[in-house]
Amino acid sequence: MHAEHWIDTSAEEITAFFWLLLLAGICQRKREATIELWSADRPEFQRPVFLATMSRNRFNEILRYIRFDDTRTRQERKKTVKAAAVSEVFDMFVKNCKASYVPHGEVCVDEHLMSFRGRCPFRVYMKSKPDRFGVKMWMLCDVRTGYIWCVQIYTGKICQKLEREQRKQVVLDLASDLGPGCGITTDNFFTSLDLARALLAQKKTLLGTIRQRCKEVPKELWPNKTRAEYSTLFLYMEQCMLTSYVPKKGCAVVILSSQHCGNCVSGEETKFKPQVICDYNKTKGAVDTVDKMLKDYSWRRRTIRWPLAVVMDMLDMTIINSYVLQLRIGPTSEEGTSSRAETTPTNSVPKRGGSKDRKTLYRCATCNRFIFQVHAVKVETLFCTECPVTHEE
Repeated sequence: MHAEHWIDTSAEEITAFFWLLLLAGICQRKREATIELWSADRPEFQRPVFLATMSRNRFNEILRYIRFDDTRTRQERKKTVKAAAVSEVFDMFVKNCKASYVPHGEVCVDEHLMSFRGRCPFRVYMKSKPDRFGVKMWMLCDVRTGYIWCVQIYTGKICQKLEREQRKQVVLDLASDLGPGCGITTDNFFTSLDLARALLAQKKTLLGTIRQRCKEVPKELWPNKTRAEYSTLFLYMEQCMLTSYVPKKGCAVVILSSQHCGNCVSGEETKFKPQVICDYNKTKGAVDTVDKMLKDYSWRRRTIRWPLAVVMDMLDMTIINSYVLQLRIGPTSEEGTSSRAETTPTNSVPKRGGSKDRKTLYRCATCNRFIFQVHAVKVETLFCTECPVTHEE
């Protein structure tokens, strides 16, 4: 587009643009071409709200040319920040996430892979993930609610730092603004004795599985065939505790904890698991749950530009956080949850035959009255795409 034909946008127009993107996702039409959403030739597929908000050409113009930084200074900023195209907006998002919520005593740190197969200087390949290719992010979530409190984009190795030191620094950066007394759960990718010591210096605790061949783990805690099934070994050092549990012969689970100091073991019904493993199982899945929600309820449209893909993923996180805040402080019940009984009208169905005031969710397609399935007839009619749609029998 030539510069003389461009019309400057406004805050209201950009808000409407993202609102239309979100609406397309809500209507399960995020994969459709924009020509279908604004189609005038096929009214059965048209959404009037799209045409009433802005024209299709204007929507495509914004989608094509939208940027999230000053392109004139990008090359200079890329020398120090690889994600310079979105870093300013992303930092504002993280700052707002931290300012809007105070996590409970337990948080979880893990990785999140944003699916993306286009060109990106820090795109990664992860064989264990369903999408495999994408942009990796480190995420810190509240265990109790799943609130995304802090996110960091992984842009590759930092200078000449050892990988072990880089993993430690990721957790310290994510938890830097957390208050004292917070418990952090990690997997064996992050957990180390050095990290536990660094967090203890900040009055924070660490709980996580640790790699068995790590130098901090003595050979007595390694898996071997001589150890009895469901047996547990405890090892104490400084202010930390190492626990080795045998769930089956020839296998061992080793956990490092600076939260626990006792050798409490559960009963036979839970296979004599130590309390430290039970606590780890309760707190380890917060990021995985959020990751699944981001995948199942995403409104992202397909794009070949990684900055736009990152911003769309960021807005997906915003929606999840908004949902958590709504449950916590919204006009709902005491537990912060809503039920169908609170929103369904009691007089939704006219009484039929007797005094039973039953409820139903089915409506008549003609008069829109609530009906039961036993009083309804299901009719399916197929029309070709070239014929006008009619309802004459």
